[in-house]
Amino acid sequence: MTNTGKKILLVAMGALSALALAGCAFPMTRLIPNLFPGLRDAGWAHILAAVGIPEVIIIIAAALLWRKRGPIAFHLAVHLTMHH
Repeated sequence: MTNTGKKILLVAMGALSALALAGCAFPMTRLIPNLFPGLRDAGWAHILAAVGIPEVIIIIAAALLWRKRGPIAFHLAVHLTMHH
């Protein structure tokens, strides 16, 4: 497989992974209030979904980039700790 083919495959895998994450995470906004009724009125389900999804993406990206792209992974880790 050529280098371009590998890149296309990796981009497609990333897009499918993002769709799978969104498909699993967004239903949690409806499931969390049913599992934990105390969170229903506080709006925590939407906060957890809005903050949790980007946090998970940043953590996974930093872990995957750590070996090959240490400075980029370090930047993601700093971004995670400074802004949240």
